[in-house]
Amino acid sequence: PYTTLFRSESICACHLEITKTGYLCPVCNTKLCYLPIKCTICATQLVSTLNLTKSLFYYQPLKPFNISTGVCKICNEKGESICDQCKNIFCYECDKFLHENINFCPFCSENNEI
Repeated sequence: PYTTLFRSESICACHLEITKTGYLCPVCNTKLCYLPIKCTICATQLVSTLNLTKSLFYYQPLKPFNISTGVCKICNEKGESICDQCKNIFCYECDKFLHENINFCPFCSENNEI
C-alpha cells in the first residue's frame, strides 16, 4: 500500500478519526492511518517496504564497519568507517543510523551484494 492524499477528509478504520491522508488496503479499500497494521475489515497484514526490509535483516545484523577515511557516501561529511561489502565510506552519524535504525547498508542492497 502507498500513502494517499484524499480529496476530502474521511474516517480511518483503525482509530475512527477523520483524516485527509492514509493508506488504502489493496484487498478491501479500507482507509488506515499507519503501517504496519492488520486491516480491521479484511485482516490483511499491511506493511511498507521498509518494514519488510527491516524484518529481512533482523536476524542478520549489519556487521560493524572498519575504520577508514574519506567522504561519507550519504551526507558528504568527513567519513570514518567503510563497509567491507560495497566499499562505501560513512561518517560516524550515518554509520550509527545504519546500524541502530535500518540495520542494513542501502548501497549493498542496491548492488544486490547482501
